[in-house]
Amino acid sequence: MNNDRNHILTGNLQIIKNNKLRKLFSKGPKFREPAKINFESARESIKSGIEDFIKNLSETKKKGIYLFEHWKFSLLELVDDKIKRYSDKIKSKSIKSVFNDPDAKAELKRLKDHFVIVPIDKAANNISFICKQHYANVIVSELKFDVDQTNNDDNTYEPISESSSDIISSHRIFLSEYEHQMKEGMDCLPSMYWIPKMHKSPVGERFIIASPKCSLKPLLKDATSILKLFQKQIQSYHDKERIWKGVSNFWVIQNNQPVIDRISKINTKKKAATIRTFDFSTLYTKIPHNLLKAALIEIIEFVFKGGISNGVYVSKYGSVWRKPSGDSTLYTKDNIVKLFELIIDNAYFQVGDKIFRQVIGIPMGSDPAPFIANLFLYVYENRFMEKLKKSDLKRAKNLRHVFRFIDDLIALNDDDEFLRSYKEIYPKEMELKVENQVIDNASFLDLGLHVEDNIFNSKLYDKREAFHFSVVRMPYKCSNMPFKMFYSTIGAEILRICRATSHYPPFLESVRKLILRMRKQGAQTLGIDKFVRKMMLRHWDPFQRFELSPEKIASDISSIV
Repeated sequence: MNNDRNHILTGNLQIIKNNKLRKLFSKGPKFREPAKINFESARESIKSGIEDFIKNLSETKKKGIYLFEHWKFSLLELVDDKIKRYSDKIKSKSIKSVFNDPDAKAELKRLKDHFVIVPIDKAANNISFICKQHYANVIVSELKFDVDQTNNDDNTYEPISESSSDIISSHRIFLSEYEHQMKEGMDCLPSMYWIPKMHKSPVGERFIIASPKCSLKPLLKDATSILKLFQKQIQSYHDKERIWKGVSNFWVIQNNQPVIDRISKINTKKKAATIRTFDFSTLYTKIPHNLLKAALIEIIEFVFKGGISNGVYVSKYGSVWRKPSGDSTLYTKDNIVKLFELIIDNAYFQVGDKIFRQVIGIPMGSDPAPFIANLFLYVYENRFMEKLKKSDLKRAKNLRHVFRFIDDLIALNDDDEFLRSYKEIYPKEMELKVENQVIDNASFLDLGLHVEDNIFNSKLYDKREAFHFSVVRMPYKCSNMPFKMFYSTIGAEILRICRATSHYPPFLESVRKLILRMRKQGAQTLGIDKFVRKMMLRHWDPFQRFELSPEKIASDISSIV
């Protein structure tokens, strides 16, 4: 029972009475039970994959499928040879699935009858159990079923009287205008669900408009592809501009690597001074649609300005400016404007037999949502920086070490310029809060940063370590996966720790925590040692900062094991 909710809302697996089922759930929803090897089925899968590849290659290269037949049969002969060799060596044990156990099945049915079972926010491998009535009540409250929404501009969602069949029929027309057809099983609207923020006190909610299957899915995918191309072009333009002017208008990043690279450059001059981190509150549900449309039009005008292409070509391989070989759809500038307006105006979703439309912001869970959010904020950042470069170049240069990952932002060595300026940059609807209270210590993405002796020191930071519950992370060796893949994930994680860590002792401490966890999840000493050495051989550059030999680092990691 959650005392704040007066309902069951828990991630405690003791709620599962069957031991086998509880043990299975404890490994997370990505875990797959080991399965008996079926060589015949494996061969059919390989054959099907080869045939799909040949079909795509035939279409792309405009060559007849028959030309690939000899290669196909030669490849399958190699597959048959390997299957014959391994089928004699590998003797699969008979494995009984937990889901075939009558008691476990009965317990799972009991749980499904009484609870909604969903992942936990920021800990997707952990499962929560929520009373069905409470789960529904939270959605009712979010959508304000019992409140008159007429003429209320503050409501994020509005109820729609139009039937789902009428909406989907109009979507069919939209699809045909962009040379798409509605595939079987996609004639439906997205649905809303929520996952609990168990790390908050009291527990919070994150609402998601789920659209793995929906009537506008092909257009959502095309929009995502187009925005990805636009973002890449804008970044390239500003990267060149930064070299000449020493000022950056483009703060968007995809991972922590640009921050790590900039910190390294600052450290070579020993000029580390301050760190400030910021966070946008409820970004996705606060963007006014009139501002969003205006920003997207500004983006479209910018990327087409001075270009030689009359549009963007979208294929299953992505978006490009020049017509590719193979099938593609041409989106002109006007078509792209209409596409984005259509997506914004048709943010419908269904809850039970009720239909709603999101009238403020963009649906979290929609394919293009992260790109739309990134580029919306970029428009305001770019406008501000363009004015500032003309009026006060010194202030503009103070902001050259600002980075933003969607709604998380960091400012390095800016003498608190961003703190003083952010209200001038963003619309009043975008609420920004300061995350760190001191200027020499902060966390950003998976980096823990602090200033010491004019140097930025970094180490791997995982906010989940502060959660009051144990977080399920990394795969289990007993999962239905190749052991090489299992051990490779350990090597990849050690490499990630290395890239994020500036000094050897914290690196070794983070690796120690990882190794101890993975030992509990089935990893063996020899396997870890072998794959770590193999990884360092391929990716030695990041390890050079520790000024130690590969043998010394491998030996230290082995001693942990």
